[in-house]
Amino acid sequence: MEWAEKIKCIENELGISEDRGRLARLIGVRPGIISDIKTGKSKKPSADIPLLLITTLGVNPEWLENEKQPIFVDLNWLIRQPWGQDLPIAKQKKQLIDINAGYEKAEKTALYKDPPGIPLVYEGAEGLEDGIVIPMLENAASAGYGNGLDDNDTPVRYIQVPHHLSKYPHLAGLPVKGDSMEPTLHDGDLVVCDGDGWDGDGIYVLKTHDTSYVKRVQMTSQGYEVISDNKMYKSITESAESLSIVGKVRAILVIVPGRRGGV
Repeated sequence: MEWAEKIKCIENELGISEDRGRLARLIGVRPGIISDIKTGKSKKPSADIPLLLITTLGVNPEWLENEKQPIFVDLNWLIRQPWGQDLPIAKQKKQLIDINAGYEKAEKTALYKDPPGIPLVYEGAEGLEDGIVIPMLENAASAGYGNGLDDNDTPVRYIQVPHHLSKYPHLAGLPVKGDSMEPTLHDGDLVVCDGDGWDGDGIYVLKTHDTSYVKRVQMTSQGYEVISDNKMYKSITESAESLSIVGKVRAILVIVPGRRGGV
């Protein structure tokens, strides 16, 4: 591997490939030095560049010399440094390890049985270690009277789900708010929703009149029947024109007390 490629690998690993001059600033050299290496103008950097990468960023000397993984000796050490806490990789790692805060309410109802047609995903379950990472959105999908859902909402953290869910497009996690879907969904549950619209009867995140809901939806000759599993709430019928379907709920994320780790 040429040095130009090594520098690009380091930047990609840190999440700073689009931040021009960031790597140079991190190790304390002129941006032109790094730029010359990346463009191939400088085929082999001076000896101080590898030394700075190793001592300042914790780049693995064996990777620099023989391309032996990992690229960084200890990413945890890296993101604990004052200058490393603002790196994109640090932010993502903090989002992943801080996920427990979003599960406080889900823990209270984590032991109920799998609802029909929608699997539960338990933290620490088999297959989660090699799962996929999806965004967790802040706005709740109301299981009551609804609240606004911003289509441009940015993730507040990232969560890991089993790899088999990757067959569904545009996955995102949403917290459930309210009790209208009990006993299927509880206040504080986290649902995994795709963004592919209608896919047969089931539980959906949907919008109507600028309000977001998570409900059971069935297609009838009169339109979509929007059903609350909690019989204290009335079902309604909406036309296809007035109901905007975000996507189908593919799983419910819950934590079983005592089974930490894996997300």
